Amino acid sequence: RRDAFGHDLRTGRTKRVSVTRSNRQGAGNTLEVKIDGGCTRVAFVSDSSGRRQVYLRDLVRRTTTLVSQSAGGRAGNGNSYEVALTKRRNGGGPANAVAFTSEATNLHRGDRNAFRDVYVRRGNRLHLASATRSGRAGNGNSDQPALSDDGKHVAFRTLTDDILKG
Repeated sequence: RRDAFGHDLRTGRTKRVSVTRSNRQGAGNTLEVKIDGGCTRVAFVSDSSGRRQVYLRDLVRRTTTLVSQSAGGRAGNGNSYEVALTKRRNGGGPANAVAFTSEATNLHRGDRNAFRDVYVRRGNRLHLASATRSGRAGNGNSDQPALSDDGKHVAFRTLTDDILKG
């Protein structure tokens, strides 16, 4: 299986970072990996659950959390991928953001269509970034998220025509 590793250039130590909540190797392949600028968090995409899901590994706390999950804690019912991670970390603020593209329809109450959407997670809060003013998912595909270094802004590509008026 393909896994993600972190290599410390100063110490020469290498550690597997794509691990489960119980710090074990996942059952599937790791498909993408991003590290933050402080080298304290790694976001990765794995197909261990049968679908591609986004996970966040906190290298300081040694915890792994599912990022592509609903407010009720359910994993996305479609693939999630194209992960983006902020460069800096500051307590629990916006700089801890993770963005991703998802085909899931159960992550946000405003998203029930089959189009790809862009989400941003900050802690326990999941924000549908590719949404209309009324909070519903756009009427076309959105993807390729990019986060500002401080986590206050997300950019993405979209084919929707209802996110902005006119």
